[in-house]
Amino acid sequence: MNALITLLTVGLLTLSTEGYAAPPPIEEAPADVDGYIRCIQDFYATNRWQAGTIAGCRANNPAVRSLRDGDYVSVTFSRAQSRIYEQSRKQWIDFDKALRTQLLSRKLNELFQAANPLTAYSFKRVASDLDARFSELNEEPFSWYPATKVPYTTVSGSSLASLHSAELAQFTRCLETAISQLSASRISRSAFDSNVDTCSSEISARNGDASKALYQPQVFRSVAEQTWAPIASQRVRTQDAVVIPLAKKESESSWYVTLLKLICIMIMGVGGLFTFWNLVNRVPATISKKGGRRSRRKRNEHEDSQPRGRNQEGKKLDLGTFMLKHRKISSMTTNHLCASCMHWTGKRTPHPVNREPYVKLDAVGECVKKRAGSPYGMKSYKDGFQCKDFSDIGY
Repeated sequence: MNALITLLTVGLLTLSTEGYAAPPPIEEAPADVDGYIRCIQDFYATNRWQAGTIAGCRANNPAVRSLRDGDYVSVTFSRAQSRIYEQSRKQWIDFDKALRTQLLSRKLNELFQAANPLTAYSFKRVASDLDARFSELNEEPFSWYPATKVPYTTVSGSSLASLHSAELAQFTRCLETAISQLSASRISRSAFDSNVDTCSSEISARNGDASKALYQPQVFRSVAEQTWAPIASQRVRTQDAVVIPLAKKESESSWYVTLLKLICIMIMGVGGLFTFWNLVNRVPATISKKGGRRSRRKRNEHEDSQPRGRNQEGKKLDLGTFMLKHRKISSMTTNHLCASCMHWTGKRTPHPVNREPYVKLDAVGECVKKRAGSPYGMKSYKDGFQCKDFSDIGY
């Protein structure tokens, strides 16, 4: 039974030793600390520093890792071992403190300026890359040691904020210049966006990675939208200035056309009534004419049996005089051969016999209301005899 217990105890101790490697003897600490320092200096000098460089140098020098993890129990050391422990620990801590101070106060900014970022986008990218590569300086035990990090600046001394502000100012000036060369009231959104891309490219062309990216692109989009807003407003006002008068003109034109239609209908109605009245008036004249022919026939029969008198000759003379001074309304009466007109607006004189309308040869008037087929119906108004539409004389 005792033998079984002893065997189990040895097995557990073996498992424990395999799971947790024992720290190297304290006597190896000075050599491992020197090896750790040389490892760090080599990566620093050759600019091969990457995330995990410090952890790798510790792993290659186990005594330093044990010093960091607190694996050594100094109370078990002899006086000589304690002296080795204290000296090695102090050398390691002093080196780490100096390393953190040197990297944060000088090396990082030197590496940043060596990358020579020219744009805010490149500035942020190089800064983020360096912070990631040297992130171990912010872990324990380095985070315990005081040190001041020098802010990243370009060779010209620009910070990220100042570089970003300068790029926004350049972008704004570029847009304003491009728009001033175009008509703000007519520039389209596609043309504006093309100018935005051009102005953005003038900045991103200086990116270190040859990308077209911008630092905080949403800010550039905001500037572009603020620039476009007054242009869009001006376009709306310009369109209203054109569309509203056109709509008003169309509305007025529609009213004018409607009014003309109503006038034409009224004129047609009046013309129809006048034509009807004229036809009605001609009926008695026709009847009178027929009656006059019968009377003249009887009178002629009677006069044939009697000698012609002076009264008859006088009547013929009066009718002849009328025909010499008057002329029936026709193409011979009016200028421009206005024979297709229906109405004469000048003074009328009825024929002594048939009562048809005649005008004096020197009468002044107008021949109005064209009939279909009249080639002179649309002539412009001039004084004298002309064919015209009723609408042209304001009826």
